[in-house]
Amino acid sequence: MQRRIEIITNILNLKGSNYDYRRVNITFTRNLPTDEVIIADMISKLTGIVSNETLLEQIPFVTDIEQEKERLKAQLSNNNANNENITANLNDN
Repeated sequence: MQRRIEIITNILNLKGSNYDYRRVNITFTRNLPTDEVIIADMISKLTGIVSNETLLEQIPFVTDIEQEKERLKAQLSNNNANNENITANLNDN
């Protein structure tokens, strides 16, 4: 693998780039299939037993928990504002 990176950087350097193959970090990540239905079921069963942050950590497609919490807070705020508008419109009629 390292030899391939060295060859690629040499080719790029011939074209005018300035890459050093020794600065390339190789990281392997296991790509195991996940059953998101089972994960969702587990999360719904654990709601109220463990913290919401722990539940968010279990969701494979949530990579930034803090950002997800901010999005959820904004969504709830927006939903509350929409519900208040609907209630106000119903009361006006």
